[in-house]
Amino acid sequence: MSAGTGGISPSAAGRANGPGTSVRLWAFADRWLLKLFTIAAIAYLMVPIAVMVVFSFNDPVGKFNFVWAEFSIDAWLSPLNRPGLASALGTSFLVAIVGTFFATILGTLIALALVRYTFKGRNATNLFIFIPMATPEIVLGASLLSIFVATATQEPFKSIIPSGIFYPLGLPTIIIAHVMFNISYVVVTVKARIQGFNRNLEEAAMDLGANEWTTFWKVTFPLIRPGIIAAALLAFSLSIDDFIITNFTSGLVNTWVADRPRAASLMAGIAGRTGANVFPDHTVVPPVWGRITNLEVDHGEGSWLITPTGERYLDYSSGIGVTNTGHAHPRVVAAIQAQAAKLLHGQQNIVYHEAGLRLYERLAGLLPGGPWGAFLSNSGAEAVEAAVKLARVATGRPVIISFRGGFHGRTAQTMALTTAKDVYRAAFEPLPGSVYHTKFPYCFRAAGGPHLPDANCTCDWEAELDLLFHQVIYPNRVAAIIVEPVQGEGGYIVPPPTFLPRLREITREHGILLIADEVQTGFGRTGEIFAVRHWDVEPDILVMAKGIASGMPLSGILARKEVLASFAPGTHGGTYGGNVVSCAAALATLDVIEDEDLIGNARARGAQLVGGLRELQADHPAIGDVRGLGAMVAMEFVRPGVGDGRTPDVDLTKRVIAEALSRKLIVLSAGSYGNVSRIIPPLVTTPDEVDMALTILEDSVRAAGA
Repeated sequence: MSAGTGGISPSAAGRANGPGTSVRLWAFADRWLLKLFTIAAIAYLMVPIAVMVVFSFNDPVGKFNFVWAEFSIDAWLSPLNRPGLASALGTSFLVAIVGTFFATILGTLIALALVRYTFKGRNATNLFIFIPMATPEIVLGASLLSIFVATATQEPFKSIIPSGIFYPLGLPTIIIAHVMFNISYVVVTVKARIQGFNRNLEEAAMDLGANEWTTFWKVTFPLIRPGIIAAALLAFSLSIDDFIITNFTSGLVNTWVADRPRAASLMAGIAGRTGANVFPDHTVVPPVWGRITNLEVDHGEGSWLITPTGERYLDYSSGIGVTNTGHAHPRVVAAIQAQAAKLLHGQQNIVYHEAGLRLYERLAGLLPGGPWGAFLSNSGAEAVEAAVKLARVATGRPVIISFRGGFHGRTAQTMALTTAKDVYRAAFEPLPGSVYHTKFPYCFRAAGGPHLPDANCTCDWEAELDLLFHQVIYPNRVAAIIVEPVQGEGGYIVPPPTFLPRLREITREHGILLIADEVQTGFGRTGEIFAVRHWDVEPDILVMAKGIASGMPLSGILARKEVLASFAPGTHGGTYGGNVVSCAAALATLDVIEDEDLIGNARARGAQLVGGLRELQADHPAIGDVRGLGAMVAMEFVRPGVGDGRTPDVDLTKRVIAEALSRKLIVLSAGSYGNVSRIIPPLVTTPDEVDMALTILEDSVRAAGA
């Protein structure tokens, strides 16, 4: 007998003193397992939410690089206004629901197999049971794969893995990872409940007459409820992280690596700010650039421009009709980043690149009729030059006719076409010849008095064109007539509905090509992809730029293929025309316009603007005319007591625009006299933003003394 145990064996001593330490620890863990998991899941949930709140309101290029480009009260109050955030969270909820559903079913079945039926399993079955229990390691690999999915087209991956192999697996990979991650927790929690459950309760319930559903909900369901809760908590907490994945899968995730130097640079700049002006002196910019504002801008988002100090300006200039998809639309930014990481420049004489080929193909399908072909260049003026050259070589005729009040560019040839305002051309004579101008139907300033631009229009534009043919040039010497479907710089002048169809008839009668200059009216601006679609007119050549690539330099022409074939190889070109990054931006822009129905929004927001401004006009006779088509809207200011009441009031226009700017709304001037205020909202603008702009404009008109 051992003295140490009083003749009792160690094992008997353990039994006499109660459960062993390991048993007590297991009982403690078993009792607190779900509570500890719940606490851990909630804590895990807080981390991605904190990341989302802190960093998702920054400049998209700087996301998750700790770049505090903006952190404003508006971001706190309206987090779902962040472009892409709502859809990303929607995807996260979908992942959470799917993950919870399948994990609960599979986890419960496995738990039942392990406990109720004392199912041990052999060989492959053991492996099947082991897989969900090992999901922490599995999900780590799946998560890394999901990040790889987002960067598979980037270096160095694209040199190793054929492009696109894993990309389609993005969302399924995430969902599968979530299901597998959750199964182990369902198994653990359900198994713990089943082990302590008396199966006779189910049999007793059935003996007492309870049906199968009652037995399930009252007796069986409480067994699996902890597993469902565990799966739901974990799935939801994990799915919030999918904001990072789903919102950046198409390329923004690359900021983690590619933009780290930029982020560091920005951080250094921010850290070094001590109140001094971080921008160089404005005098480095030559004064030939006439100033609209003197704002210093750090970044833009949607309809807003934000200064380095966080002031927000509602930008209803859209960079003069360029940012139709808003500033820094996430999908456009992602396309630019992804392409820039692959190729910055592939000159069209030398190589083909995918973005350019896809854009050529897509542009050719934007107009009915045809068949159409495209030529890509850089700026609107370049595209107009291409259209003029093409018209002359295709017809063998020298003369181009444009309309008074039109604006077509600032190169020598396009200045010769432009008569919107003297400042654009008056100092640069002589200009290229064989260009003549005729009258555009300006219904508010018609000789017989102002009238609506409708079918009863009394403007004599057709008689003026006919007079030009009889006094100045034979029509059979005219290569093309170029026209803006809605005049831009000339004052946002909307023609009557009979104008373009009749002009098309006249040009066909004389074998003249019709060039539609849609530089400002294109890509949804007027409530159609191109303004000519309002009147079902098919031009021979269509000029496009501005809204085509959301701010990247790109322009081009669409022409009937037999016309475009008149360009012999080498007779026209350009080094940067159809730049690959700009083409990628244009493809993303077209996707956004289609997917977000920006054309429909342009119609709706334009009608909202015109309606509100006409109510304002009723109280202010100095607003001589309110007009517009889609999101291309203008007010023309006059002196109601002077002459016939249509005398331009340039000073009032300047005051209204200045008052609006002081209230953080940016609008522009237009018109030959500068007495038109044009309002050009991004096509992503919201009803609330339009209401805000209308309120500001009303206050500005009053403050300006109208």
